[in-house]
Amino acid sequence: MQCELCEREMECLTVHHLVPRQNTKRKKTDPGSTVNICSACHRQIHAFFDNKTTCKRT
Repeated sequence: MQCELCEREMECLTVHHLVPRQNTKRKKTDPGSTVNICSACHRQIHAFFDNKTTCKRT
């Protein structure tokens, strides 16, 4: 499988929600789009951007 962010071939990918789940879970709304990315990319996204910023970027 290929990471949708860095395009590396990986054995296992994680699901990243483009709109933070905490914003949709409380309201019981559709969580929206996701991307399949490697764990390294997933960690970097959450290290550089908080959920408030991530929500603005979508």
